[in-house]
Order: sequence, then structure tokens, then C-alpha cells
Amino acid sequence: MRSILMTLLLTSCTQQSPQVQSRPVTTETTPTVPLPAVQVIINEVMSNNESTAQDETFAMPDWVELLNTGDVAIELSRLALWDSSEDPWIPREGVLQPGAYLLLFADDSAVQNHLPFRLNSVDGDELHLAVDSEVVDSVEFGPMPEDVAYARLPDGGDWALTAEATPEATNPALPSPTLDPSELLFVADHFTIIDLQLTPANYNTMNSWSEVEVPCEMTIDGVYYENISVRLKGSASFDLMDGKPAFKLDLNEYVPGQEFRGLKAFMLHNGNVFDPTRARDFITYKLAREAGIAAPRVGWIKLTINGFDYGLYINVETHDDRFIERYWPGQGTTGMLFEPDFAGSADFGTNNIDFDYEEGPVGGDPLSIASIVTLNDVVKRSANDVNIAEMWTVLDDDFLTYMAWEAVINHSDGYRAPDNWRFYVNATTRKIHFVPSGAEWTWSWEPDLWYFGGDVAQFCVDNLGCREAYAAEVLRVADLVQTLDLEGDFDAISTWLSPEIDADIRSPHSTSQVSNARSDTWTRLQQNPNQVRDSVYTAFPGLMP
Repeated sequence: MRSILMTLLLTSCTQQSPQVQSRPVTTETTPTVPLPAVQVIINEVMSNNESTAQDETFAMPDWVELLNTGDVAIELSRLALWDSSEDPWIPREGVLQPGAYLLLFADDSAVQNHLPFRLNSVDGDELHLAVDSEVVDSVEFGPMPEDVAYARLPDGGDWALTAEATPEATNPALPSPTLDPSELLFVADHFTIIDLQLTPANYNTMNSWSEVEVPCEMTIDGVYYENISVRLKGSASFDLMDGKPAFKLDLNEYVPGQEFRGLKAFMLHNGNVFDPTRARDFITYKLAREAGIAAPRVGWIKLTINGFDYGLYINVETHDDRFIERYWPGQGTTGMLFEPDFAGSADFGTNNIDFDYEEGPVGGDPLSIASIVTLNDVVKRSANDVNIAEMWTVLDDDFLTYMAWEAVINHSDGYRAPDNWRFYVNATTRKIHFVPSGAEWTWSWEPDLWYFGGDVAQFCVDNLGCREAYAAEVLRVADLVQTLDLEGDFDAISTWLSPEIDADIRSPHSTSQVSNARSDTWTRLQQNPNQVRDSVYTAFPGLMP
């Protein structure tokens, strides 16, 4: 029940503007000398802060941002701020200059610039701001997801939820296109900035061919983490610290639940072997996702380690429970994700189904394991219609899309090899979904639709009906290359990345190698769609439009 104070506040307010209310508070103070008019507003609120702003101790409490939109400075002692708990924050000292922001941490603390209450992220809350005992601004908000802000867009504008939180900085004009904060790390015009600090002992331990995991400190886009794990990674792209190594960063290894923008780990690819352009992953995985395949998102990272510049890296989303949950909601902890063993020797239809269990429930799910065994047994047989039909009882039909995607891009390091690939067993249907893993060695040669090194794909190609269904899907994916304007994307991204690639002294690629790789990619983006169409029409004239 609201107190008499709050009842009076809510019933005796006078409207000052469409966004500002004026209401008396309990303690009436009349200045003896007229004070200049001030315009301070509540500009942004976050009630579920996981990784957007830190206080002076590196803790991450919820926060409120005030903004002085007026032309005069204001003594903070003239302000008061409270939530539904009615426990007001009344600052002791300080001045808020015109155009300045003030970030206040809601952690039930008496420290300066900390609020004596916490915000309710589950049920929502309300905030009231007073100047000289007159309420000048109020806002009510509902539940908020992690790292999502309720903000005026732009500064001083209408309230909206946005994943683009901007504590102590100008708010964007429009809400973010998604309320998934991690999505902002995987866009075509953003560099995530990471600095790692390793002790000399941990640096030397990590700097070996054994891929040893060591602790380190990390600052990412201004947010500091005292304890994460780092190790070198890669096979053909593996390198030591005096070169340009690839890395895996795990925020969750030593501090369970630790994350940044909803991500628990970062895979930093160096592009050393197969992608001098460092743009192929982005456009190729984009094609996969748009075609309907569960594929990683891609962005870029600029990395320093102990003050030394390690240059540009490709940030490829990790295949973990967060990845599973995004594509199969509700299955983040129940579905099973596997990776074949190293060097491509494991596959279905062989006597070696040595798959590494990457994510899923402890002990696994017997029905999911049964699907794996069934697919393995079926692919050992002849590719007649009966066996193909049984294959589809345990294999999702998005496998045809996966095959078509690999064919159009001429994936030389995926299931066509077979080498880099994964599969997921749906916890509800128990059907197997192939998941891309690696998209750097692509767009380099003319496509060959009818050859696959992976046994399941070749099993399909060897059956006329399955081959025709696959061919029809090839046409759809080929059309997407042009509908999505991947060539335009590649051109724009290459132009944007050029200064960073030119400045990356650790990269093993020469300027001419980068230029040639870009030229090859442009050529294949233009020619592959038409070449695969010609191959399909030759084999199946009935598929011609």
C-alpha cells in the first residue's frame, strides 16, 4: 500500500510538459534567493546490469543516468531521487554541468553517487526526480532482460527498451533492432576492443603447442574482468605468441555465471591460413543463417596483450549452450552438441563415430544417442528409397540446406572435406541437425555439386530422389547469394577492414595476398550462383523456371 506521502505526490501533481511532472514532496524548502531554472531529467535506467557499467570497485550494480539538458549548472544538493521504496537519495556535494550526465549506481549504498535502494528487475519499478523539492521527472518501467536499458531515445526523447545501453554517453536516436545485447558484437561496422593482461609466468605457460589454459585479466569495451581463462587454439592456423596466434577466451571457466553481453566465451580467429580478407566468415555464415541453418554470428575484435598490439581478429560465436538456446529455445541445457574428433577421421556411416560431446546434459540422452546410432547404421547401407526414408526419421531435412550451402560456397574445410563440422541432436524431435564450423576456406574455386567427402551427404547424392531435393535447395541458396547482395556486403566490409589489415604487422599475409584473395572472392560471389544453376538444370531440366 502506498504511503500518505506517495498518495499526495501522485494526486497533487501539476503538469509542466508532456514528459515532465511537478509534484510537492514532504519537506517544503523555499530558497531565500531565487535560483535559476534547471532542466534535469532521468535519461536512462538499467535494472538488470550484467556487463554495461562498473562502479569504482568493478562491481556491476544496476544504475540510473541523469542528464542536465539546461543551460546552467546545478548543485547536486538540490536534487533528490527515489523509487517505490520511498528512500530518497539526497547528494551531499558536486555540480552537474549543462549537457553533463550523472551515473548513479542502485546498490542500496550510502556511498556518493550510489543510491540507497535497488531497482526491481523482476516486477519493474518507478523513479521520481525532484529539484528543490519539486518533482520534475518520473518514469515507471517493467521487467528488463539482462543488459537491456530503458532509455530516452534520443537524449530527452521518448522512452523505449534498447540493448544499446550508453551509460554517461549520448543515447541513440532509435531502439536497437533486437533486445539481445550480444547481437551488437556481431555487426558489420563495430570493433570490439579487448585488452588482456597476463603475468610473465602465465604468459610463458600459455605460449606452447599444448594449448594450456591460464588465467588472465581482461578489459572488453571498457568493462574489466579480474579472472578469465585464455588459451591458444587452432590446427593449421595455430601460432605462438611471437606471431599471430588464435585464442579462446572463457569468462566462465573460473567464475561461474560470468559473461559479457550474454556471451560466456570468445573465439578469436586469426585468418592466418585460409582467409587473408578476414571477411569471408561474416558473409558466408550470414548466408547460412538466412538460408535457415543454425550458424555462428561473426564480428571483429582489436586485441592488445600486455600493451602489445596483436591486431585484427575474427570473432566467431562459440558453439555453447547459449548458441543452442538461441536456435532451439528451451533446449540450452537439454540438447546434445557434438564435434567430430580431430583431423576429420570421424563420420557417420563408418566404424569411427568418435564424436566429442561439447554441450548437453550430463550422461546424455539415450534417445538422442539412439538417433546417432541409427544414422550411422543407415548410411552404411545402399542409398535406396527405403534407406533414405529411414535416414529422414533421424536426420532433419535442413541437412539439404546445409549441403546446398556448402556446395554454393565451395566449402573446402567443412563436411565436404570432411573436416570442420558439428551436429546437434534436437531434444524434442531427436533429429540431427548439421551445424557449420569454419567458413574461412570458401569462395576460392568453382563449385562441384555432386561430390561430398562426408558420407551422409554422399549417401543423399547417390539417391535420385534425395539428389533432386538437394538440387532444388541449391537453387534457393544460389538465389539468396544475390538477394542478400553478399558481393556488396563483402565489398563494403573489405573497404572498412582495409586500414586494420594494412596496420596488422603480425598477419602473415602480404598486401598482394590480401588483394588476390579479395579478387577471388568477388569472382566466385559473382559466378558461383550461375554455375551451380547450370549444373542443376543440366542434371534436372524439370527444375528450370
